[in-house]
Amino acid sequence: MTTHPRPEPCAHYAEACFAAAWGEPEPAWEAHVAACDRCRAAYEAACELARRVEEAQPPVPDRVKRGLVEDVLARTTRRRAPAWGAAWAWAGGAAAVAAGAFLVVRRLASPRPPEGIDLAEVDLDLLENLDLAEHLEILELLDALEALDDA
Repeated sequence: MTTHPRPEPCAHYAEACFAAAWGEPEPAWEAHVAACDRCRAAYEAACELARRVEEAQPPVPDRVKRGLVEDVLARTTRRRAPAWGAAWAWAGGAAAVAAGAFLVVRRLASPRPPEGIDLAEVDLDLLENLDLAEHLEILELLDALEALDDA
């Protein structure tokens, strides 16, 4: 069996030649290979080598690929938390739902004023009492002065 010398690309484009042969061409390489016979011959030889390598690889069944992916993920991902962690999560969720239900029921059963009472009148009475409360200090001073005057 005779071996032929492998054509070599220009030194500046060697990496780009092999990248293009494996399916990752660069725009600068494509422009150069169109004009350079030396690089074109090296590119054709590299493409032939890439084709032979791909043909020599036995096909991998899909079930094996899936099993490999699952195996790698199982070995590299974090392990599951203990079962009691899930129980605490459920308990927290149940407590949140119970608190929400309590607030909804409480809101629906909020106290209503007895029938026959007009809230507008109650509010006016309250405002008048507040007005008196603001002047309560003056009224207390007046009461103290009257007590002194009576003494």
